Amino acid sequence: MKAKPYERQGRKGVTIHCPGCGIPHNCGQHTFNGDFEKPTLAPSLLQEFSTGEICHSFVRDGSIEFLSDTTKHALRGFHMLPDIKEQP
Repeated sequence: MKAKPYERQGRKGVTIHCPGCGIPHNCGQHTFNGDFEKPTLAPSLLQEFSTGEICHSFVRDGSIEFLSDTTKHALRGFHMLPDIKEQP
């Protein structure tokens, strides 16, 4: 998993493409290790959707671990390593 920089309304951060949701998740309030190839973000990423579903994960050294409270997709409990091919 790679990260990309973003800026919106004067706020800077990084974005990652979530392989479970199929959409980018912006991470503006997270600590970032500065490595766009193998990002680590802290604390965990919690994306809450208007449908009431959530995507909750840890991103560490370019891998993503989906936590057990994820309800948005079927990757709950999976740990994807950095060599997994990303979607464009």
